[in-house]
Amino acid sequence: MIGLMWTSRSAMNAQQQKLDAISNNIANVNTDGYKTEQVQFTDLLYDNLTRVGYPTNTNNNNGINSDPQNGTGVKATEWIRDNSQGAITQTNQSTDLALDGSGYFRVIRPNGTAAYERSSDFNLDTNGRLVDKSGNILEVNYTNGPVILTQNNFVVAQDGTLSIKQPNGDTAVGKINVYDTIGNDSMISAGDNLYVSKTGAQIFATNSTNIMQGYVENSNVDIAKEMTDMISAQRAFELNTKSLTTADQMWQMVNNLQK
Repeated sequence: MIGLMWTSRSAMNAQQQKLDAISNNIANVNTDGYKTEQVQFTDLLYDNLTRVGYPTNTNNNNGINSDPQNGTGVKATEWIRDNSQGAITQTNQSTDLALDGSGYFRVIRPNGTAAYERSSDFNLDTNGRLVDKSGNILEVNYTNGPVILTQNNFVVAQDGTLSIKQPNGDTAVGKINVYDTIGNDSMISAGDNLYVSKTGAQIFATNSTNIMQGYVENSNVDIAKEMTDMISAQRAFELNTKSLTTADQMWQMVNNLQK
């Protein structure tokens, strides 16, 4: 009965983490560039019942022992991010920059540290710099120093080249780099739709991803799948709650017999 209680408890904890991930996904269904996070499960330690004092039996498959094993429950694994691209929607806003392909924009946070994001709905601050909704500054490698941008005075090419509109033709003044990593699990969520690299992760500038000016990337959350998973997780949590209650009732019966 103790084993049943611990097994039920571990399953409830695992299902609660899955529900937390699903809730986070649903809450960010309209967050530009958001990537779905999923929780998977793995077994805890199994106890092999082939020790002295335990009953054993052997099948007819060349004498291979077929005794059952006693499991000790389940746990949730590390949250896994689905990096597949979301749908790209045209907005015709010059400050909206969507990534068509893998990779991230690099932004500078208020504390001076770098972070990465897929969010594509940028704005202009009072200094004419491209910033995200949290005020993080989009990294732009200017050729001859920063340039003050306005809503209508700049163009971003698909390769990231930033140009200022001129009567006699656009003049390139800098470049917006796109950064990618080796491996799908090289980034850690830092909140506010930002990511930071894991220790030892290899980050490099890539030219294989296009920047689409006037577009935003939607989240890749499949709301129908999330709702289905939520119902399944809730039912699994409820089932393990009943198992825990049953084990507790059995203990009460044993205690009453001893009295």
